[in-house]
Amino acid sequence: LYAFIWMQSSIIIAQNKDESKSEFKKKLEAANLLNIEKRHEIAKDLFLELASDNPDNANINYKTGHCLLKTSFMKKDALSYLVKATENISKKAYDEFDFSIEHAPIYTYFYLAEAYHHNYSIDSAIKYYKFFQNAASKKNMLQTKASHYIKQCETAIKLLENEENYKLINIGEQINSSFADYNPTLTLDESAMYFTSRRLRTDPNQMSNQEIFCPIDGQHFEDIYVSYKNLKTGEWGKPQIMEFSNPNSHQATVSISGDGEKLIIYQSKTDDEDTYIYYTTREKEFYRPIPLKPIDKNKLRENHITISSDSKTIYFVSDDKNGMGGKDIYRIVKLPNGEWSKALNVGPPINTKYDEDSPFIHPDGKTLYYSSNNDQSMGGYDIFFSRKIDDRTWSQPSNMGFPLNTVDNDLFFSTSPDGKRGYYASSHEGGYGESDIYMVQLSNSVTEPVTILKGFIDKGENDKLPQGIVIWVYDLNNDAEPLQYIPNKNNGSYVFSLEPCHEYSVEYTLMNKTFYETTFKVPCESDYHEINKPITIPNISIDGSVVME
Repeated sequence: LYAFIWMQSSIIIAQNKDESKSEFKKKLEAANLLNIEKRHEIAKDLFLELASDNPDNANINYKTGHCLLKTSFMKKDALSYLVKATENISKKAYDEFDFSIEHAPIYTYFYLAEAYHHNYSIDSAIKYYKFFQNAASKKNMLQTKASHYIKQCETAIKLLENEENYKLINIGEQINSSFADYNPTLTLDESAMYFTSRRLRTDPNQMSNQEIFCPIDGQHFEDIYVSYKNLKTGEWGKPQIMEFSNPNSHQATVSISGDGEKLIIYQSKTDDEDTYIYYTTREKEFYRPIPLKPIDKNKLRENHITISSDSKTIYFVSDDKNGMGGKDIYRIVKLPNGEWSKALNVGPPINTKYDEDSPFIHPDGKTLYYSSNNDQSMGGYDIFFSRKIDDRTWSQPSNMGFPLNTVDNDLFFSTSPDGKRGYYASSHEGGYGESDIYMVQLSNSVTEPVTILKGFIDKGENDKLPQGIVIWVYDLNNDAEPLQYIPNKNNGSYVFSLEPCHEYSVEYTLMNKTFYETTFKVPCESDYHEINKPITIPNISIDGSVVME
């Protein structure tokens, strides 16, 4: 009887071991395939399970750490797994699909250095980057990256030692959520903020995304929201999802024209991960995005765009093979005949052999903010600025410094017209979610002085302004056609930039009838100016009638 029980137990144990080994193999194969397909956000969950079940397997710890480094918000967590993996590193042949391997490959040292880098242990990062360079073959494809990252670490040491006097302010829980919120873009008067979010939809008028997830990363698809600032209290209103946002595909903010009339967005087709540049105008309440035509004729694939405040220059990013390397910044200008020029690479010193991205041209038309992962970055993308000297020459770029820049990717930065406030998204400690939107109070302005006319038309007790209000701006110093602006019907705001030393006449009309007008001259002094013209209409009705005292 004992012999029989022992035999049966042995058989069950053997079966359990076989089943466990089979389950381990299936899970590892699935995680490997997801990782190769760059679906790191989904692969990480499988690797974390494998690491929990096999804590002494150096190969599994290596794979888990490597995958976490590729995620958006768990890079720091990779360190403990990679430290564990270094306990059993071998120069033996390595096959990432061989589930029987339990040692870690030699390039574990490279990723360990990267993990230290993300944890601000810069000296340890340099140590292990160099350790990898000495231990690995000189032909290893990571050797070049190691040299580049060592230079970024050296930059990080300098920037951390000379911390800038910035004040980072989380924009608050009214805007930010427990999900990822990013890519903020604001109108010139900072009265409206458009941003991208991957939050759970709560708007009952919109199709729910509760059971809809992106197959690449397992998160909800990107949606675009807008928040309007109460111009009396200065508080941001509850974000509203844009009507065109589709729960089955990506829609993300890119930029907005200074007057808030043209919103530039990314948009992917359903089940299509390729994104395309579109724009939509507020005249149609941002409901029907259409392709952005001016840059299409250049046949370059663009992935970010910024438009100058006078709408005569467009800067965009492309990875064209004839560029300087990686992604470069290009520009096109509107010609006297109304056509757009061919694309011109802005060249050095802005573009490098590395990647440049997310340009923002300040309303002064001369200060360009952008991100780059070059040697002068402290890690990933850092935010830089450069000043235009003439049509073909730019000043040597300056890194904006720490704590605005971090050892992770810092992108999509824009500033207020006076250059004293910046907006961007980051994953600083103590936030509300995976990434939050921050306002940055800058210690000093680096932009040229500009003048803007801003204000709002008080809508009184009504929810929205009536249709038919148009603001006409006449430049009395030239014979150009008047500029036309339509105030935001949600909060009545309007804003546009003006030329110094020019005299202007401004008419406010309702149904083609003037209800207010003013004439003024823009100061010539070299300083930032705001001409504030809030207009209160005592008796205004939705049917368009207005009575002025």
